[in-house]
Amino acid sequence: MKKISFVAAFLFVWVSAAIGQIPTATLIKIVKAEDARAYDKSLEDLIKTSNPAVQTRAALAAGRIGDDKAVTVLVDLLEKAQSEPVRAMAAFALGEIESVKAADAILKVLNDSKTPGAVRARAIEAAGKIAAANPKAAESKSLSEAILHSLDAQNRRGVKQDRDIVILGLTAAGRASGNDAKRRRPDDTD
Repeated sequence: MKKISFVAAFLFVWVSAAIGQIPTATLIKIVKAEDARAYDKSLEDLIKTSNPAVQTRAALAAGRIGDDKAVTVLVDLLEKAQSEPVRAMAAFALGEIESVKAADAILKVLNDSKTPGAVRARAIEAAGKIAAANPKAAESKSLSEAILHSLDAQNRRGVKQDRDIVILGLTAAGRASGNDAKRRRPDDTD
């Protein structure tokens, strides 16, 4: 049974590497770091590499690990990456970390009218996660307002709305407002 699991895992890693243009050894490094929940210099270096596929996968791993030491490098990736999917993954990863340290970068992206749709959608999602995880932080109010502003902007577009921005924005608004005591049910049931 262990042999079958090992072979299946090996095939998955190998096929993923072939499809995603990530060298197998690199993908194994990323998966090991993710599995161990260990954000370190080697994962940070992979985020800074010039290969967009590696950057995307390493950013996802950093987000899943959840260590706020990754915020600085992910913010840099969000702001400076040339690839829209890389920037979108950086925003997603910042949301997964849920650190209020990323709030300014997320707000900057949301306030920039030139931000591409996929990046904006993931930044809105991140805003909701960060606001929900840090309800007493001053930045949470700004993040919540940015979410609502983005949804309002989409509403004004009428039939030309970006579906991903609307869906992730509604989810983010629900998360961010879930910490309002006036909105809670008396028994805290779902």
